[in-house]
Formats: sequence, structure tokens, C-alpha cells
Amino acid sequence: MQRKAILLYALLCCLGLFSSCFSENKFAETDLLNKMSDGLENLFLKEYYAQWIEDADVLTDHPMKIEYFNFDFNDDGIMDYLVLPRSTLFNGSAGNTVDLLLSNGNEFKEIMLPHMYVESRDDLSILKHKTNGLNDIMYYKEKTFRFDGKYYR
Repeated sequence: MQRKAILLYALLCCLGLFSSCFSENKFAETDLLNKMSDGLENLFLKEYYAQWIEDADVLTDHPMKIEYFNFDFNDDGIMDYLVLPRSTLFNGSAGNTVDLLLSNGNEFKEIMLPHMYVESRDDLSILKHKTNGLNDIMYYKEKTFRFDGKYYR
């Protein structure tokens, strides 16, 4: 009888009916939008996005906003940047631009992510699971983006 109860519990966990079964171990970071810092106060990001900032100042009435979150996506011991450059020039009906800047200590490699509508605190999470060496990213607790070696899809 006890064995049947354990098997039933394991089955229900696999089906996601008991969210507490694995939820503690699924996420590396959650609630990213509430943890983001102001990228306009970060000298590196101001320089990296200088042309975008200038374009937004010249072409729109709304200044550009940059938000970022540091996380080591490839476990090399060097913090990378998950960046949301926000401007009416770069965000619209297709969603928001989201960039991942991987650091090797000397330079950054930009990894493209699909456009997403990221507005509320639950929109973005970093999962512990990795695909091709980079952490997966969950969007709206429904869609998981995985790195295919070149892009997140």
C-alpha cells in the first residue's frame, strides 16, 4: 500500500499536480524585472548602447531606458548581462528587445533572444537547466527559451 502511494505521488508530481515537488529546484532566479538595475548608471552599458541612446534622443520624445540583471549564464565565474533596452524605437507590437551579453572578462558576445512582452514581475525567470552550455530562460511561466548554439529559441 505504501509503495502505491509513493508511486501515485511521483506520478502526480510528474504531471505537475503537486507544484511543490520540483519547483524549488527548477529556478535559478525568478522575479527578474523586480531585481533589475538601471543600465544608464552602468558605464559599460551606456557605452555599449550609446548609438541606441543617441537615436532615441534624436528621433523620439521619450528617453531610452536600459534595465539589466547580472547572472553567470555559462558557469565561467564571470557575470553576464541580461539586458532590456527600452525605447519606442526598439519596442512595439512585436514585443520588447531582450539581449544577453556573455562576458569572457575582456569582451562581450551578444546572444539574441526572441522579442517578448516583459512588463510584470513574473515575466522572466532563469532556469537551472542548461541547453548547449547556457541556462534556459522561462517567459510567463509557460514558454521556455533554449540556446541552440547560436540563438535562444
